[in-house]
Amino acid sequence: MSNGFSQDSGKGGHTPTAGELRARAEGARQEAGKTVEALAAKGQVPAARAKELATEAKAQAAKSAAQAKTQAVEIAGQAREHLASAGATAAGTWREKSPQAVQDTAHEVADTARGNRVPLLVGAAAALVLVLVVRRRGTR
Repeated sequence: MSNGFSQDSGKGGHTPTAGELRARAEGARQEAGKTVEALAAKGQVPAARAKELATEAKAQAAKSAAQAKTQAVEIAGQAREHLASAGATAAGTWREKSPQAVQDTAHEVADTARGNRVPLLVGAAAALVLVLVVRRRGTR
């Protein structure tokens, strides 16, 4: 019986998102519960067997949820690695392509910002408030 989970790590196929994995786990849980309820309702299964099936369904649902969590953690790790690699590539390209004077100015601005965080944050917050006020007045 397939539980809807593949062992595909994303190479060449669709990598499910965390939401899709949660939905699959929930679907498996509901399907198992409905099967047990349907069998018990038909009277085809003694009460003890129904309880046993319910326990098995619960264990299978927990296993499916654990698999979904594991896959979500793996996907998040892959995404983090991809973003770190992309950032390093972009930084390297910027260093190679931009003139030295631009790089020096950017470093000076960054150093100044690091040394003056409070005024910088206050200015950014004020700019954000101004933008929000202007946008709100424009929608009226």
